[in-house]
Amino acid sequence: MAWALPLILGVGGGLLTVPVILHFLMQPKPKRADLPTLRFLQQRQRTTRSRMRVRHLMLLLLRCLLIALAALALAGPAVASRDFGNWLTLGGVGIGGLLVAALLAAVWFGPKRNTTLAAILGVLLVALIAFGGWSLSRVLSNESSVVLGDSQAPIAAIVAVDTSPRMSYRQNNATRLEHAQELATWLVRQFPEGSRVCVLATDHDEPFFSVDLAAAERRLDKLEIDFVPASLPQTLEGGIALLEEAPQERKEIYVLSDLSAASWAGPSSRSLGRRLERLSEATVMLLDVGQTDVENYALAPVVLSAAKITQNDGLVLSSELRRIGSAKQRTVQLSVEQPDPTRPVMRDGQAINSDGAWEQRTTVDIRADGSVPIEFRFRQDLQPGTYHGRIEMVGSDSLAHDNQREFTFVVGQPWKTLVVAPPDVSTTNLTSTIAPEYSVETGSSLYECQTIGMSEFETFPAEELSDFAAVFLLDPTPLTDASWQRLTDFASAGGGVVIFAGHNAANGPEADAAFQSDAAARTMGIRLTQPWRAPAGELFLSPAERDLGHPLFGSFRRVEAGVPWNRFPIALHWGTEQAATKDAIPATVLLRYSNREPAVWEHAIGNGRVLTMTTPISEPAWSEDRTV
Repeated sequence: MAWALPLILGVGGGLLTVPVILHFLMQPKPKRADLPTLRFLQQRQRTTRSRMRVRHLMLLLLRCLLIALAALALAGPAVASRDFGNWLTLGGVGIGGLLVAALLAAVWFGPKRNTTLAAILGVLLVALIAFGGWSLSRVLSNESSVVLGDSQAPIAAIVAVDTSPRMSYRQNNATRLEHAQELATWLVRQFPEGSRVCVLATDHDEPFFSVDLAAAERRLDKLEIDFVPASLPQTLEGGIALLEEAPQERKEIYVLSDLSAASWAGPSSRSLGRRLERLSEATVMLLDVGQTDVENYALAPVVLSAAKITQNDGLVLSSELRRIGSAKQRTVQLSVEQPDPTRPVMRDGQAINSDGAWEQRTTVDIRADGSVPIEFRFRQDLQPGTYHGRIEMVGSDSLAHDNQREFTFVVGQPWKTLVVAPPDVSTTNLTSTIAPEYSVETGSSLYECQTIGMSEFETFPAEELSDFAAVFLLDPTPLTDASWQRLTDFASAGGGVVIFAGHNAANGPEADAAFQSDAAARTMGIRLTQPWRAPAGELFLSPAERDLGHPLFGSFRRVEAGVPWNRFPIALHWGTEQAATKDAIPATVLLRYSNREPAVWEHAIGNGRVLTMTTPISEPAWSEDRTV
């Protein structure tokens, strides 16, 4: 506490002696009278004297209090606004103590002394003195907590700002993030001195309390858009854990966001609600910085017809232009950078990969709050290498970050594949599917197929096998342990192995021992057991929704609901059991039949994969001339 005129306090203290002196000087002088007839008057005098003593004491107290208040007022006391409630509490405790002391004096010096009431008042007076002393010690020690409720007491606060790309939406010459920063800065400036503020952003940064309010403002000024943001619940969870440890009694949480649903999505939403319930003393405020009259264009992610093409092959790029707002016409441009062996170079602090680019444009009409598909067919005489490009909307709108989508593709030589089959198995269906004749002739095929027999594969050199990207075994006959090991080594080095098990794997009513051996299990991750046959039309592939999530079935996802799977019956498939080797990676079922038995297994070995399909693809659906 500070004083404008501390000298007045000394003068006031001196004046306090005046009523005390007057009190003692004005005491009546007793007159001695021993006459027996005056006994009644003496008794009456004692009673009157007791009452007058109490009145004189009360008068003395009032005179002293009046002089003290006048001196305090003239001295000009001043306290910080955050401490006003504390000093007001101390004043109330002091006045209450004086009143209790006066009552105690009246009871004690009265004509009829009430010992019980005097004891109660004495205990109350001691309690007020103790509380007043404790409160004064806390105020003088500048502790952050308050004696009683105080709206200007220091607080612990979280100011969470959404920095997701949506906050870059611009309206009225300011982005949502800039609006949130301005509002959050104003909030921080309203906090009482000594408050602790944690500024949070959805940028995966660790929460911490700023050194002071000025540091919190600087942290707000430096916030930028984060293109891989965390969700608001995930961000707030870390801040709440920090807030729970703060010693301040008042705790407040401010969240500034456009309140879009995507900001709150994620597994942390429920746990955030439970943590807020436990932190019931905290005040939570949501500040919406979004707008209702939004207009925006957005390009969907680019879908490539292939991630790798050959030199003579073309590329189809698909996207979608979406519109929120009224109908309009816009132009979309495709740009593919031309490779430059002298690049990249740094220009104005930015890496420049190429100055040239192949470009295409298309103009589309898009209805209000609708979408329109975008498709480009790109074909150039490209050299082997990696190419980068983008599809972008010509012009700008309020939200710029979704006006452009980038992509990368590779131009290279066709992948060499080795197709292995016994003499009685046709390879035409497989080779014509992965390497159509017309694409081979035009040089646009992604695959180059080489076909050999099972006997040739038994003696095929391992060093030549490494030249191939994948090996297909169509309805293979029993393999030796050495052949299984060669396939395992090939997959471990990063190659792909695909096995279509058919009737050649049988030996009587069960699978041949070669398909149940440890060597086979290490390659396939499974063992073949016995064949399953079903009446015509009763067994077919039956993918569940989750089954087609594997990249292997990417071509089927768009037409999944329209494929009549029951129109493609399966007559035979092999039963399987997983290998129980100690160090093997378990095989995974990728696809099942309608009887829920596994149809396709995947087994990871080193850097490669082995796929096993338990039915053949190289013969008719039903064969009457054999039982397996």
